[in-house]
This record gives sequence, structure tokens and C-alpha cells, in this order.
Amino acid sequence: MRPCFCFVSLASVVAIAGCLVDRGPISHEAGIDDAPGLDAPGLDAPGLDAPSIHCVPLDCDDANPCTDDACTEGGCTHAEHTRACDDGVRCNGADQCAAGRCSIHDGVDPCAAPTHCDASSDTCVGCVLDTDCPGREEGVPGICSAGDVCEQIGTAERTVTTYTCVASSCAPHTSTETIACSRDTDGTSCAPDGLTDYGACAYVDATCSAEGTRSRSRTRYACAGGTCTPSTTIEVDAAGCARMTEGSSCGAEMAGVWSACAGFADVCDESGTHARDVVVPRCAAGTCASITRTETEACARVTENTACGAASCGGAGACMRLDATSCSTAGSQSRTCSTPVCNAGTCSGTATGSETVPCTVSTGGLPCTPVMGCSPCIEPGRTGCRSGHMGERFCSDGVGGTCSAGGFCFDSAATRETCMCP
Repeated sequence: MRPCFCFVSLASVVAIAGCLVDRGPISHEAGIDDAPGLDAPGLDAPGLDAPSIHCVPLDCDDANPCTDDACTEGGCTHAEHTRACDDGVRCNGADQCAAGRCSIHDGVDPCAAPTHCDASSDTCVGCVLDTDCPGREEGVPGICSAGDVCEQIGTAERTVTTYTCVASSCAPHTSTETIACSRDTDGTSCAPDGLTDYGACAYVDATCSAEGTRSRSRTRYACAGGTCTPSTTIEVDAAGCARMTEGSSCGAEMAGVWSACAGFADVCDESGTHARDVVVPRCAAGTCASITRTETEACARVTENTACGAASCGGAGACMRLDATSCSTAGSQSRTCSTPVCNAGTCSGTATGSETVPCTVSTGGLPCTPVMGCSPCIEPGRTGCRSGHMGERFCSDGVGGTCSAGGFCFDSAATRETCMCP
């Protein structure tokens, strides 16, 4: 049966808690299949024809053949086993592990007749011919090495022991030979990772989002089928895109219309204030929201000659008729008034003027202009006129009238005429 080996991969390793951690296969400790001659009668290695392969990182090797060493994220582990072992003493028979020690020995003489095992020399004695001694013993091959980290065919060294009968004792002769070997390199890191820079951060809200993501590509190189093969993945990062946006501006401010100028101390004060609302876009909880603030500024008005107190008026003149042609009693009269007015922002000026107020005129006996023409035909002694009856009417030439006490413009020069009631 051919030997089976596990090999060491030294590419891309990181030291953690005393062991070597690799992204791909980690270094291995060789196990043993049944090498030729080791299962021959008389050898102190029973059970070695059953494959027993366990791979162990070099830094975790505790040099104890009765433990399986491994490198984990938590550090090195050393699990005890009960497989065959070799305590280096031939004459105590086949050895087996127990409680982490090579401590069980079956006591069967490992030397074939006509020889027997001499405990004092720990060798087979009583031989006559070389053929009475054990046959060729081949040691466990060492690490399978190759020129390239991904190469799967290489060479390994092992020790070879042969025996000759010298003075009735089987004398060992040890040499080293190089043999061809194969190894599994698939998954072994074969070059440093290629890593691009992170791209720009992407945000749901370009201005206000506090969280975003960015990405970069990582190219890993691992052995596959004996060649160094790249594979590229995309890595996404959020931590590098965190930012503080709360309260940041997220748009242009929008101002409203100024209110009317107000807030004056009195009617003559010319200095006041007016206000307006301003909508301010600000980031809040990752989105663009708006807050409103009110701003004020000074404003001014002109109050010069504005009345700032009650007017004081003197006595009125004669009441004059508004219409000298009629007998209307409506008239007007004038009076002089003084009014306090604003001057340079204070109530310190005076405006003087005359005003006209209505009054009533007694027009009885005053001249007026009568309506030119004739009055309606009226029967004497009646208020009306019966059709076909004779009546009378008065006709005026439109001049020389006098107002009666009742307000009628009477033409004393009017002529009386006889008329027929219509």
C-alpha cells in the first residue's frame, strides 16, 4: 500500500494564540499508512497498516504522538487518542496510546525466530544470516516540497533502515532517500490579496442620510488544480460612511413678505419694526425637514403734519345762503381752527385753517328767481280743475321773485290768465 501524507502550506498565514492560521489549507502533521516492511512480523508497530492521518499546524505541535493537535480560532488544541504509537523501545512489544501517553505495551517479542529481542541492547539477537534480521524499514516521509506553492507534485525525504547480522546481532544501517510525492494545494493562498480603494459613499438622501454604504473589490489568489487562480468579491462597508447631518442645511431659505410697519410709541413716532417668516430647510432624523423662524427689522414712516390732537376752533361767521336763486334754507358759515400736528416725530406743530360748517337760513322775504312759465289751470275756489270748466292760471317771466314764509318763490309781477281745464 502507498504512503499517505499531509503537507505544510506556508502561504498567507497569520499567527494567532501560538498557531498558524491560513485562509486556505493550514500546515499539516504527517500521518502513516502501511509503509512496506513496517507490518512485517517482528516489528514494534502493529496497527500501522490502518490509515491514520491528522493534520496539525506546525506551531501547535506539542511533540506528543498521543495527541491530535489542531489550530482553532481560540488557539491550539491537543485531543488525546488511543491509536498505535512507538515509545522507542523495541523489546516491550507493540505500543498503544492511553490517557495522552504511549503507555500500553503488549509484551510480545517483536523479533522473528531464530532471533529474540535482547532487553539490554534492545535489538534482535541470535541471527546467523542477514535474512534472519528484520527487513527494510522505511520511515515516514517528511514534508512534500515543490518549487511553486500551487504545484501538486514534489519530493519528500525519508529514512531507510536495513539490518545485517553482525556477531549474532542485527545491526541497523540508516540512510536517507528522496521520493516523489503528491500534495493537495487546492485552496491554499498563493499571493497577497488585491484590494481596491473604497468608492464614494452612497446615501438614500444625498444630503441628510446619516448612514450609507461604500464598496470595494477584493481579489483573493488561491491554488486550484495546481495553478494560482484569482477570485474577486465585493466588500460592502457601512462604518466608513457614518456622518453627522442633524441640523445641517438641506436647501435654500425661503423668506415671506414683510408685515406692515408697526410698534410705534405714538401717533407721531416715525421709527417702528416689521416682521416676516423665513422657512429654513434642515436635516432631521435623516430627512430634509423645514423649520420656521421669524425675523424682524427696523422700518420707518412719515408723520409730518399728521394731526396729533383735537382741533380748537373760533366762532363761526354769518350763515350764508348756498343758493341765492331759490328759497332753500340750506346755508354755510366759516370759522378758523388750530390743530396740533406732528413735527419731526413729535406732537409739537400747529396747523391753522378755516372750515365751513352747515347752517340754516331764514329765506322769507329774500329775493329769488321764479320759474318762468305758467302754473297749472285751477278752478277758482277748488284745488283742481274739472275738464271743460273755466279756470285761471298765473304766468311769470322768470324775474323779480320774493320768498314766502313757506319757502315758495312768489313772483309778484306774475299775470293772471283765464284758461280751460283740460
